[in-house]
Amino acid sequence: MGDRANVYCVDRTPDGTPGGFFLYTHWDGYDLAALVQAVLQRRRRWDDPAYLYRMIFSRMVAGEIDRETGYGISLRLCDNEHRIITVDATTPGGRVIFGDGGEVASPSVAAGWSFAEYIELDDETLDKAYNG
Repeated sequence: MGDRANVYCVDRTPDGTPGGFFLYTHWDGYDLAALVQAVLQRRRRWDDPAYLYRMIFSRMVAGEIDRETGYGISLRLCDNEHRIITVDATTPGGRVIFGDGGEVASPSVAAGWSFAEYIELDDETLDKAYNG
């Protein structure tokens, strides 16, 4: 059992090579898109990947910080039951993409928005785009 989902956080090496890592939740997959939206709605650190991605993970683990299981950080995709949420703070204006599979760095895009567009999505539109 569970409600597994992942956020792929795009980053770049010092020489500009693209890469990234995953933030994983075992229990909160259905609500993960809304959680990312709530963090972005604060309009803080949109152009600072290290801080923005930490803020997303902090929101994910809020109240669960000392638990041994339930959340993780990985270079590989962990168990997944939902669309992969890609957050790219390295692109001007930022990007959020919901992918249906394929390569994470270039997923089969189901939907995508700039950060400014994403934070304006109403609950119904966000839920339909993420959960179908």
